[in-house]
Amino acid sequence: MKEKTLYESHSAINASGIASHAALTKAGIARARANGTVWGMAGAQNRSNADNYAMHLRPIIFEIAKDGKVFGLRNSIKGIELADELNRRKVKTMRGKKWYPSTVRRLIIRLGPEFRADVKAHFKERKSDWDEEMLGALSPQKKN
Repeated sequence: MKEKTLYESHSAINASGIASHAALTKAGIARARANGTVWGMAGAQNRSNADNYAMHLRPIIFEIAKDGKVFGLRNSIKGIELADELNRRKVKTMRGKKWYPSTVRRLIIRLGPEFRADVKAHFKERKSDWDEEMLGALSPQKKN
């Protein structure tokens, strides 16, 4: 006896004799599972690779950010400035592409709030040191 194909299968044929999309999808998923296909693992691996690459870039991003050039209003990190600097330094994204503000934003989010706090704290220290130096240089000198 010949085995029925998916289209000939009773569960995949609707009342009008046409294979329904839902039945075909269910049958396809069942066949894939029977062959050992596991879904969802690629996403976890991609996240892991992205996290590792972000940690690899952390010192480079910190070095660029600590100069203070990439800060905008309210001490927020300006993605366009950081993207331009990464591209100028020929640092590529994980996929070997150039940086855009959106990819920088996702990288900063991936690095987490601790990273942003570290950069802001360093910038504030540097800014206060610079302010004190400038104030000292601008204040009138006492004559002995």
